[in-house]
Amino acid sequence: MWGSVCHHVEREASRFIRSTLHDGIELERRGVPTAVICTDEFIASARAQAAICGSPGYPFVVVAHPIGSLTPAELRERARTAVPQVIEILTRAASS
Repeated sequence: MWGSVCHHVEREASRFIRSTLHDGIELERRGVPTAVICTDEFIASARAQAAICGSPGYPFVVVAHPIGSLTPAELRERARTAVPQVIEILTRAASS
């Protein structure tokens, strides 16, 4: 049973990252600078989705997996480590 639960969670997380990447790419195409964040567990899914959406080099922020089990303080620290990547992506988009 646990295996099927884990498979379901992984499938839903993969679906989420596909949707998030798609939304980020669409917003960028409409002129809205966007920084999509995903965990290192889903890098391959994020790259595949970017390619499917016609933006194979689409940049995204990567943070360590997992995040769902973190305490609020741990999550804040994880977010703090992502800030430089977010700034780089947003300012690169603004200067393009």
